[in-house]
Amino acid sequence: MWRGDSKRSTRPFMTANRTVALAVAVTIVSGTAIANDLDEVVVTARKRTESLQDVPVAVTAMSAETLRKQQFQSLKDANFSVPNLSAFNNQTTVVSAATFIRGVGQDDSTPVQEQGVATYIDDVYMPRAQGGLLDLLDFERIEVLRGPQGTLYGRNSSGGAVKYVTRKPSLTDTAVVAQATIGSFERRDLAASFSAPLAEGKLAAKVDVVSRDRDGYITQQSTGRDLSRIDRDTARLALRWQASDVVLVDVAVDGTRDRSGLQGGTPIEPRAGGKLPGGYAPVYGDLYSSGADVEDLNEFDGWGASATVAWDNALGQFKSVSSYRTWDTVFWSDLGGRPANLDLFSDMDGKTFTQEFQLASSGDGKLDWVVGAFLMQEKLDILNQFLFLHDYVQDTDSMALYGELTYPLSDRLRLTVGGRLTEDKKEISMFGIGLGGTFRKDGLKIDFSDFTPKVALDFSLSDDALLYASAQEGYKAGAFQGFPQQLTDLTVEYLRPETVRAYEIGAKTSWLDGGLTLNGAIFLSEYDRKQLNIFNPATLGFVSRTTNAEMSGLELEMAWRPSDNLTINGFIATFDGKITKSNSADPLLPKKGTKIAFMPDVSAKLRFDYAVPQASGGEFFIGGSVQHVGKIYFAVYNDPQVVQEPYELIDARIGYRAADERLEIALGGRNLTDEEYAYTAAAVDGGTLWMAEPRTWSLSFRYQLAD
Repeated sequence: MWRGDSKRSTRPFMTANRTVALAVAVTIVSGTAIANDLDEVVVTARKRTESLQDVPVAVTAMSAETLRKQQFQSLKDANFSVPNLSAFNNQTTVVSAATFIRGVGQDDSTPVQEQGVATYIDDVYMPRAQGGLLDLLDFERIEVLRGPQGTLYGRNSSGGAVKYVTRKPSLTDTAVVAQATIGSFERRDLAASFSAPLAEGKLAAKVDVVSRDRDGYITQQSTGRDLSRIDRDTARLALRWQASDVVLVDVAVDGTRDRSGLQGGTPIEPRAGGKLPGGYAPVYGDLYSSGADVEDLNEFDGWGASATVAWDNALGQFKSVSSYRTWDTVFWSDLGGRPANLDLFSDMDGKTFTQEFQLASSGDGKLDWVVGAFLMQEKLDILNQFLFLHDYVQDTDSMALYGELTYPLSDRLRLTVGGRLTEDKKEISMFGIGLGGTFRKDGLKIDFSDFTPKVALDFSLSDDALLYASAQEGYKAGAFQGFPQQLTDLTVEYLRPETVRAYEIGAKTSWLDGGLTLNGAIFLSEYDRKQLNIFNPATLGFVSRTTNAEMSGLELEMAWRPSDNLTINGFIATFDGKITKSNSADPLLPKKGTKIAFMPDVSAKLRFDYAVPQASGGEFFIGGSVQHVGKIYFAVYNDPQVVQEPYELIDARIGYRAADERLEIALGGRNLTDEEYAYTAAAVDGGTLWMAEPRTWSLSFRYQLAD
């Protein structure tokens, strides 16, 4: 909430917060002495299947059931629900992901800018933000890997990686899932999944479809229409073929169509008595009103295909992952939230081919290892009109070789070493109109290469406690300027690669006979040439610069099952990030000591899920969460008017599940205290806020059938 501006007093919420905390504490104290086992969480963070508690890496996994219980529809709903994860849609389009992990990410919608967090769908790399917010239906889990993943995941994972793992077709069983949801702002969602064997034990198919429709919660001043709507359809077809006893083939095709329309920003200005940070107030007197007057156009179409072949052999498992993705988007965006002001028009399309080969040990021997090669070819065709005009085509070729090996130094101590060699080549041809007049450049080339090593030690104190320490490097590819004003902005002022040296110590522990897990990590990351996107008021344009930065923090996670019917989860995370270099020769660079944007200094969440069995065999269930998000700077310069003060959120869900678990009815509510807060902002023309949804409710009906 923007403190002091809300129509509601904070005292009722603070009282409610204390009440919830007290109730949870009483529940914990009154819990049984010996907790029930938690379900094992399996991840593939190290390119092989392992138990989460055995992986010496800071990773959080959210199962399909967890996603549903927390009412998550896409990754942006998990914003600050995972330690040091910030995920939201970009200011320009609702399907473009702005994902930050430990302070590293990318909020620029221009695809020539590289991402700081790598996104994968079933080992398929998605290099761009466009289409990066995926609707969730029948995903098996989402894994969030925190910290640089320079060895196994390579380019553009200097902050971390997000892995979507889909549920594969069953070769033996038929499964049906159907869900309908209604809710606030005329929400109407439909989702269905059908999986069945076509030749039992040999071939199976699975079809997923999702349709999301919701009115907007931002009012356009000039017309009274609602903005920030959702209108999106997604479909996916997957085939699984057991070609032989040792060869498994997975093929998938997916597509997305989005017509959500203009995303509305709220303009703010300094005003006597203004109660927003810096003494500002909404221009139109309401945090949910926008003066945007551009065409209500925001469209996205994308599809992709992938094929994964896994072959078990004498050396281990060989895997080939091939993919092709294409997308195009056209939209208007009013970055200033005011009439005829800072209007951006974009017409962009991209095509990407990737190929990865992996060979991993079977895990039966003394050594665990994985080696691989990666290839990517990409073409971008972009037209931007933002005060000036830029029309360009960019081709990217990226290649990498990598390997990682874990060797036992003793029965309890293991050493892991790895490395990745990456080479990126880019070529751009551009026609532009800027402050320097008209310019054109054809066939301009840049290339970079980098080696990112890793070394780690992990020590098993017991079967239930693992300690680890690691040092590794990460790499984010260099890039051309997205909005050059003159030819030298292209030929001289292109971005050099961002690199990071990261250090981490952590622990994975289990207690109470597996009924309680406590995991923690402390990290320090030192960035050279950290890439920043900056609005230059002198030219009314965006420029990119690099500087040095340091980030550190603490992350603690807990999961506890005191009884068969009660589960409690929580985390707390701290973050301290700042610029560590000053450059008086470039006045656009932020000063030394400036805070890193888009990440709160502290975040925490505590949630519970409780089931009440009925004599009929069914069960009522209730779940809820309390979330705290600390202070966030949204601007590179820490402009005081675009600072989100700390806020808290309460979510809850209650429902009934039938005895055979086929039918589930759930009533949910998010942001129950109706907090007013922004998920992102920009310090342009005074300032613009993009507000998160106010209090919402939903009613879901879910049916599932499995052999």
